Amino acid sequence: MSLPFKVDSSVLIPRPETEVLVEKIIERFQGSERDLVGVDIGTGSGCIAVSLCHYLPNLRMYATDLSLPALRTAQTNARDLGLAERITFFRSELYSGFGFHKISQGTIDFIVSNPPYIPRAEIKALMKDVLREPRQALDGGNDGLEFYRRLIPGAPFYLKTGGILAL
Repeated sequence: MSLPFKVDSSVLIPRPETEVLVEKIIERFQGSERDLVGVDIGTGSGCIAVSLCHYLPNLRMYATDLSLPALRTAQTNARDLGLAERITFFRSELYSGFGFHKISQGTIDFIVSNPPYIPRAEIKALMKDVLREPRQALDGGNDGLEFYRRLIPGAPFYLKTGGILAL
C-alpha cells in the first residue's frame, strides 16, 4: 500500500494478498461523505487498519488482537504514520472486548480480518521464514477454517445494514 510498516517477531509479515483485501474495502467505501467505522480483528502489525485510515480520511477504526506485543507493534505503526488518533487498539478475542469499547449492535460499516487459515498439520511444512512468524497468527485449526467459523456468526450483530465482512 506504499506505506512503511515495522514488523517484528510478534506479527506476520504483510503479504500481497493483504493489499488486495485493503484495496477492496477502499473501492467499496471511497467517496463516501459520511463518517465510517471499521473493525480490524486480529490486527497484527496494524497494516490493514492503518492503510485503510490513510486512504479513507473519514474512517475511524477499532483494531483488535489477542497478542499484546502485536498490539504494541500496530500502535507504533499507527503513530509513526500519523494515524494513531483515528485507531483504537485493544486486546480482544473476536468480539469479547467490544462491549467495553461501546461497540454496539448495528454500528459498524465493515469488519475486516486476515485470519489464520493454515491447517495445523501443514504448518511444519511451511518455509523457514514463515515459521518465524507467530504460530497463533498462522494456525487455522484442523482444517484451516476454525477462525472463520467463530468470526462469521457474530458479524451481522455489529454490522450496519449494508455493512460488509471482508476476509
